[in-house]
Amino acid sequence: MNAKRFLSVLFLLGLIAMFSATGCYATSYQIWPSGATPTLIDVGSSTGGQVELGMSFKSDVSGYITGIRFYKSVNNAGTHVGNLWNSTGTLLASATFTNETASGWQQVNFANPVLINANTRYIASYYCPSGHYSDDRGFFATRGVDNAPLHALQDTSATPNGPFTYASTSQFPASTYQSSNYWVDVAFTPATTSTVWPNTATPAILDVGPDSPVELGVSIKSDVSGYITGVRFYKSASNTGTHVGNLWTSTGTLLASATFANETASGWQQANFSKPVAITANTVYVASYHCTVGHYSASGAYFATSGVDNAPLHALVSSTGTPDGRFAYGSTSTFPTNTYFSGNYWVDVVFVATGTGSGASSSQLTPSTTSLNFGSVSVGTKSAAQSINLTNTGTSSLSISQVNVTGSGFAASGISTPLTLAAGQSASLSVTFAPTASGSVGGSVSVVNSASSSPTTISLSGAGIQAQLVVTPASASFGNVVIGISNSQTFTLTNGGSASVTISQANVTGTGFALSGLTTPLTIAAGNRATFNAVFTPTAATGYSGSISLVSSAPNSPPGINLSGTGVTATHLLAASPTTLSFGNVNTGSSSSLKVTLTNNGNSNVTISSVSASGAGYTASGVNANTTLTPGQTATVSVAFAPAAAGSASGSVSVASNASNSPATISLSGSGVTQSTSNGAPICGISGDTSNHIPTDWSTFVPPAKGQSYVDSSFGCTVTRITDASKDAWSGSFYLP
Repeated sequence: MNAKRFLSVLFLLGLIAMFSATGCYATSYQIWPSGATPTLIDVGSSTGGQVELGMSFKSDVSGYITGIRFYKSVNNAGTHVGNLWNSTGTLLASATFTNETASGWQQVNFANPVLINANTRYIASYYCPSGHYSDDRGFFATRGVDNAPLHALQDTSATPNGPFTYASTSQFPASTYQSSNYWVDVAFTPATTSTVWPNTATPAILDVGPDSPVELGVSIKSDVSGYITGVRFYKSASNTGTHVGNLWTSTGTLLASATFANETASGWQQANFSKPVAITANTVYVASYHCTVGHYSASGAYFATSGVDNAPLHALVSSTGTPDGRFAYGSTSTFPTNTYFSGNYWVDVVFVATGTGSGASSSQLTPSTTSLNFGSVSVGTKSAAQSINLTNTGTSSLSISQVNVTGSGFAASGISTPLTLAAGQSASLSVTFAPTASGSVGGSVSVVNSASSSPTTISLSGAGIQAQLVVTPASASFGNVVIGISNSQTFTLTNGGSASVTISQANVTGTGFALSGLTTPLTIAAGNRATFNAVFTPTAATGYSGSISLVSSAPNSPPGINLSGTGVTATHLLAASPTTLSFGNVNTGSSSSLKVTLTNNGNSNVTISSVSASGAGYTASGVNANTTLTPGQTATVSVAFAPAAAGSASGSVSVASNASNSPATISLSGSGVTQSTSNGAPICGISGDTSNHIPTDWSTFVPPAKGQSYVDSSFGCTVTRITDASKDAWSGSFYLP
């Protein structure tokens, strides 16, 4: 706090004027007296149908609505239900009319009177099943009806009046028509209110002077249970700006808040909460208000040695366990935890004790839990039910008028309304969750009842999870398949969702198609895969079509997989390449090898039964008997020629198989030659010279290729190479000039 200013007035204590609460009111009020009658008693036709008819009103003082009244015509037959709503459509109480007279004013009392706040708009209505209601049109167009403390409001955009709605059961009347008066009324009993200080009490210091924005509070308790309907504070002329009143538990939980409006220049100010707050007897609470300019009122050391007692209310002496003279600096409202010399900042409450109204009672609907979590539930299924026990923990009975559920997929059952619970009695509410889409869902169960803390709300949460079955490929074409031969294709099943998917059926249609590797039921966890095969076995040379249908728990069940294929007649063709082999000259005693490629050019397997070679010196190897070639497959045959004698040799290789062109034949040719054994130098001669001469450079000369010649430069003789076997095999010839 502003220490210097506060210390200077620490011992300046204001006189406290004590206020004694008067006894409770016993008078019941209504807007219209029993002698009032409508101009149009009966609209005269039931063609309007079933309708809820209402009246918008407020009260100058807090109190209890004990019942609903309406004017009845002779033809207004059937069962009538009276209802009380707040201005936003929350049902506060409901009761069925009984023992009605033939016509005139009718009244039904609620099982538990409903506490209402002063200067707050409410709607009273009744349900008319016959359509024969009273109606004075234009009644509220230019005026309301004032019978203090009650006021039926003029029909304006801010305070619509003459409300109605057509429905088969009671509904909030949200429409208006020509400012009509449907002659609905309430029975009202003012409540006795209590405060700690009377309006005549004043602070020792009206204005401590400028300070920072601050929350100022007082610790209070009551001898009896009841309702805090608002907060008060004493205002100095300099204490300007917006003020906000708050009510807290002793541990700092905010129970209610209200902004002060229509303040006077100074003196006591009051702000009412939108809904009274039930408090428990002999329990400490903190009332406070936020001051933006710091010009607050104070009395130093006020709570140092004593509190203020104005039964049933008590402002507490400041102690370690219950500090009083509370404050907290801050630009917005915050729980005031600090104290400074036990100062009094002149904050007060407006209190209505339970039982001060005619027929008023203490009732409290307490749920066994304030939240339900259903976890993950598969889309399209319903969760197991969870129960909420609703117990009347008060001392008198209460009435449950509505059970409302919000949030996609949530549902509640087990309570038929209206339901009355005696003190200590319980009822069970069953809640389920049936998600319609994947993702997290939030909601609530709101139980509208006659307790002042109504509605009782239980939060709901859950998550919808969903499988997602993807089949790849999405279709299969088997192409040409030989009649009687099976061809298969593999499919992959992928669960890309957030829940397991179960395949309960796998069906295939179309002649020649079948499934393998898929046994149902098959469960695939989220993110996992499985495979199966589709098999095509044609029985005729024609086109085929079919499909696979997989019935599963996925939302796209069953996905359709199209199948197609063509049956063709079997062909067995074996081709050889090349079909002729020429080995040329091969020295006797040596061997030369060439290769032949065998290819299955048909559409069916070819089995080779034998590979044989004929002709002197020819052999074949590389392909064994009973070798099978699939369509397009190849094999290699090695053919060798090893002549035993000089001379030409021909032959063939025969490949026998089940091919239609069997046997495949490869023609063979080659020549055996005898290799010269001369390893000496070639001999040359010159005409007229009987001597043989060795070419001078033969030993260093790189000989030409086979069959090529060169001329020796020294002797002019021609030397020809006649074989590849040895570079030393030469043939000399005489050259005649």
